[in-house]
Amino acid sequence: MNIAQAIKEIRNSRNLTQVQLSYRTRGLVNISTIKRIESGQEINPTLNTLEALRKALEVDPIEWFFRVIYAECLPNGEDAPPAPEVIEKMRAAARDWNKAIA
Repeated sequence: MNIAQAIKEIRNSRNLTQVQLSYRTRGLVNISTIKRIESGQEINPTLNTLEALRKALEVDPIEWFFRVIYAECLPNGEDAPPAPEVIEKMRAAARDWNKAIA
């Protein structure tokens, strides 16, 4: 899975159109950018764009990392999402880290 496929899959799972997704970014990502990303024409979206899309899609940062960023790094387009227990351990570690630095 690549970034384009992951974003489109998440958007569709939330029953959102590209226009609705753009609206949810509060003007940070326009419809043409979303179309280019999902079609694969925009292969290197900025971190600001990815973060705006993540927030608009209401995806947990850990899940976003694995579904969108990590998946892009896998060789030969392999799909290897981590098991739910791995994600939960990462969330717990992030919570512990946030408490430690607070």
